Formats: sequence, C-alpha cells, structure tokens
Amino acid sequence: MGVNLELIKLKFFDFFPVEKVVVILNSRIKELALRLVPFWRARLIANSEFFDASWYREKYYKNSMFGIPPSFHYFAIGEKKGFHPGPKFNSTDYFRHNPDVAKSGMNALVHYLEFGRREGRPIGVLGWQEASLPSIFQEAKYGATLAIRFRSLEPMPILTSSSNVPKVVIVTDSVSSGSLFGGVGTALILGKLLSQRMARSLCIVTRTQPADPRTVLKTLEAQGIRNTGKIEFIFAPPGVRPCIPTNDRDLFITTSWWTTASTLRSVPARRVVYLLQEDERMFYPLGDDHLKCSEVLANSQLQFVVNSKLLFNHFASENNAVSRNGLYFEPAFPESNHRFEKRKNDKLLFAFYARPNNLRNLYYRGLEAIANSIDSKILDPELWEFAFFGKDLIATELPRGIKPLLRQNMSWDEYAHFIRKVDLGLSLMYTPHPSYPPLDIAASGGVCVTNQYQNKKSLLQYSGNIISSLLGTDNLVQSIRSGVELVANTRLREENYAKQKIVRNWDVSLKSVIQTISRGQ
Repeated sequence: MGVNLELIKLKFFDFFPVEKVVVILNSRIKELALRLVPFWRARLIANSEFFDASWYREKYYKNSMFGIPPSFHYFAIGEKKGFHPGPKFNSTDYFRHNPDVAKSGMNALVHYLEFGRREGRPIGVLGWQEASLPSIFQEAKYGATLAIRFRSLEPMPILTSSSNVPKVVIVTDSVSSGSLFGGVGTALILGKLLSQRMARSLCIVTRTQPADPRTVLKTLEAQGIRNTGKIEFIFAPPGVRPCIPTNDRDLFITTSWWTTASTLRSVPARRVVYLLQEDERMFYPLGDDHLKCSEVLANSQLQFVVNSKLLFNHFASENNAVSRNGLYFEPAFPESNHRFEKRKNDKLLFAFYARPNNLRNLYYRGLEAIANSIDSKILDPELWEFAFFGKDLIATELPRGIKPLLRQNMSWDEYAHFIRKVDLGLSLMYTPHPSYPPLDIAASGGVCVTNQYQNKKSLLQYSGNIISSLLGTDNLVQSIRSGVELVANTRLREENYAKQKIVRNWDVSLKSVIQTISRGQ
C-alpha cells in the first residue's frame, strides 16, 4: 500500500497552519513556503459544512482517485471544471451572483468562507436531480433550510468548566493577518486591556479559521499593549461539538451581529459586550439578514461599546438600545507606528484604500475620481506614484498607462511602514463611521480625502489634514485637488499634524469603557 503524501501534508497543516510557517521562515524562503498555501486552503474547504467528501467522490471521480483528497481535488482541479463541493453550495451560482469574485480567480467556496459569509453574499443550492440531494433537502424541511442559510448563528459550542476562575472571551471570525486591521485588532486590544484590568486570562475564539498566536501577539505589541497573562486560542466553527470551557462568570466580547446572536443562544445577555464598529444593518439590502441584525441591535439587555462618537451619535439619533445601553470611545494611533517621517522619494505617493468586494468602500466611485484627477492633470504621474492598498485587489490600469502598486495582506509592521510613506490618500466609507485609514494616514503625517455621510460632515475634530468631501465625482476630484495643494503647502501640513487631536494611547482611549464594564461584572 503506497504512502499518500498529499494526505500527510493536509494532516500536517491541521496542526501547523501555513501562516505560522511563513512567519518563522526567513524572507529568502518565504516564497517557497507560500507554495504550500493550497494545502491550507484545502483544509479550510474540508472543514466546511458545505463540503461533502462522499458526495463529491461519488459524483465526480468514483474511479479516478489518484491518491488526491477530495477537498484538494475540488480546490485545485474540480472547481475549474464546474464541479461543486457538495449539495449545499453551487460554485457556478456563486460566481454568477458575484462577478467580481469570478474575475479575481479565487476559489468560490474559499472566498465565501473567508469573506462572502460575513459580507452577506448569496450562495446557490443545487437542484435535487443534479445533486442527488438527501431527503432532508428534497423536502426542504424548515429546520434544515434555516441551518444552512444561517449556519453562523448556531449556538456557541460552550462546555461547562470545572474552573471557578473567570476569563474574558473574544468571539470573532478570524484573527489572520489579512483581517487584523481596524475592527478585529481593536477587539483584541479591548479584550486584552479588559482582562488585565479585571485580572482575568484572555481566550480568543475564532469561527472561520484557526488563529496564529504569533500574529495576535505582534498586533498587540505594535499597538503598545504589553502582553501579560495567558492567552488561550480556540477554533470553534459552527456545528462543532462543545469545545469552549466557560463558567457563569466569564465575560464575552462579540465582534459582529452574527457572533453576538450565536453567543446569546448559549450565554446570558448580561455577560455579553457587543463591540460595535459599524451600523451593520448597512451591510445588507432589506431582507432576512437586515432583519436579524436589527433584532440584535434592538436587544435592550446587551451592553454595547461603540467605536467613535460619530457612530454613537448616529445610533443616538434613533434613540435605540445601542445609545441607551452604549458606551463609546475614540480609537488610538500610537506614535510607535503612526508618526510623521520626512519623505525621501523623488515622487510623492498617492494611495487609494481599495476593497472591491466591500461595497461600502465605494471602490468604483473612487476609481472614477482618480481617473478624472489624472485626466485633469491634478495627479501628474511625473510627480506622483500610485498605490492601491486593501484586500481582494485586482491589477488595474489607470489613464496614461498608470499601473498602481498593489499592497494587501500586510503585517502590522508592513502596514505602518507603508502608511508613513503616504502623502495623499483617498479612503471612502459610505457609512457614518469615520473608518481607520483616514485617521491612520493623518496620524502618520499624510493628507487624506474621505467622504461625508449623514452626521459625518467633517473629521476636522481629528485633524486638519483630513478633507471630507461630498460624494459626487466632481466633488471628489475637487477635494483631491485641495489635497494636492495641502501636500504642497509643507508648513500648513506640518502645522495641522502638530495640532491634531488624534488619541495616541489605547489606555487613555479605552479607560472609561474599561472602568464601566469592569464595575458591572
């Protein structure tokens, strides 16, 4: 009987994720290590509720095993041939409903598991004749239908612990390097500072992929958070057996409406703090997801912690549970990462915060404004170089043959180093939250153009180097012109930087929130 090397590799990565390999290895052999990513992706597929190995094997290659695990076959070969991972997920429909994913070249199921699920993207279910669905799907029993559609809302798999020592538990989708900027990083900081204040250990529960402890520790270190005490990591995807040991004094910090809804099915609301960093109702059209999200936000027994006064005031205008039971804080931008450094490049750097698959970032409106600014010679390629940073980036050619540098999946250190080079940024957010990139750029001495939205009329309360524009293309182009002029006015730009009121220390930023929560527990 031959040795199945591919299967051995997959089993190896169950215990030793590829991100950990890449962190450990030196830069010369990182490129070789990254070639192992397919095995990690195949493991993600194999662990998904949407992949049915027996169904896939029976339907597509009964007699052609070649020693390849079904999950790897689907990832590397099957999807390109139009195969589906199982009766619960239709790759073709997913691409049809999400043409940007089809263009990206990313595997359909991998994209859904890593991004699409939390973005509320639609998936297709195969017809029973094509898929040979079991009777539970043929009959469309309502329990099975709901379980498939709202898998992420299944009860948190808690296990009663014999320990009487309480802890702080963060529940989030992922803490991988690609998801740690902004909101998830803030959740780690809040959880760590709260656990230190309450003299408790910290537990981080991830729902879509296992955590890499090194990435988490580096994130805390980069934000000036000293790591004291134990951090426990648990991977608990929906549908697993109880695996999170808790007692009735543990405090849970949830990071989205779906992790909150899942946690509330296992934990009393008095022990849950919902870290709210956006009006998450805006993620969806009017429908079931919007309704379920609204119901969570209306839960008067929850304690809400809202990222920024602007976002809190948005909820306060509705006089809802968030404003009645909510605290707010302003995010911090430590000078260890965010500082003004004299630029040494021959050209100035224009950077666009680009996330094509996150609709609220208005990727296409941003492209229009940039293209018009180049055509109008406001952004002269003789003077400016161009970069897009974010995620799910696709190589794009701008007017006059400009091909922006693409920067994504950066570590915290790489991101901070990049931001310190930005002279002028464009960062759009079609919601009330100010978002992090404009503040990152201003805190590092750059100028940033962002947009107005409802009560978000201006961000001058943070920095005079942030220009808030109306969202018309002509308005954005004019604001980019103003940004170019401000960059050229070195004296004013540096004066604005010196006078800005951006918080620089997380202990200061979160002091009131942490005091209030710890008193209530």
